[in-house]
Amino acid sequence: MFRAEIDGVLRNAVERGILECSNDSLELSAHSIAEYDRDHLKTQFLASLPRSDWIEREDAIRGFARWMGFRRTGSAIDETARSLINGLLRDNRLERTGSKIRRFVRTNTETDSLVVIPVHAD
Repeated sequence: MFRAEIDGVLRNAVERGILECSNDSLELSAHSIAEYDRDHLKTQFLASLPRSDWIEREDAIRGFARWMGFRRTGSAIDETARSLINGLLRDNRLERTGSKIRRFVRTNTETDSLVVIPVHAD
């Protein structure tokens, strides 16, 4: 059982981009938050959030830091996460109310697609 737990943790770290396989070994993908690609961080920030529940920004930032494998949320992680939040808000991938944020939730009318009726030329 202990082996299965370790395998699961390592698999999660690889899927999140924290670890990468190199020459039959695992290595850290980055040693600091600044070494990660911004688009990767945006994707991981969204993945670290609850599905559709509102969450306080501070809690989201701490949760993101843990999701990425950091024990503490220092100033570099805090500043990066705040910048990610602002960028995701501008991209309409997050929404906010007061100090809370959540993944952008589309209404049914926003996800309805156009129906194209083919016209046959005679």
